[in-house]
Amino acid sequence: MSQQPVLPVESSEVLLVQGLEKSVQDSSGTLDILHKIDFSLQAGETVAIVGASGSGKSTLLSLLAGLDIPTQ
Repeated sequence: MSQQPVLPVESSEVLLVQGLEKSVQDSSGTLDILHKIDFSLQAGETVAIVGASGSGKSTLLSLLAGLDIPTQ
């Protein structure tokens, strides 16, 4: 079995999110919680997730942790 060569990492990205979406069905139809979220996090970078109550902060963190499944 041959080993694949290890390629150098050109970026220090530790997290890349592209087109993340989450929506749910409620009694009045579809509720979009997160819509086409894009961002990257670099090694050593500090970020804060802030927003009003109900804006999707906990949903975003749950999706990033793999505790929830994105719609898209």
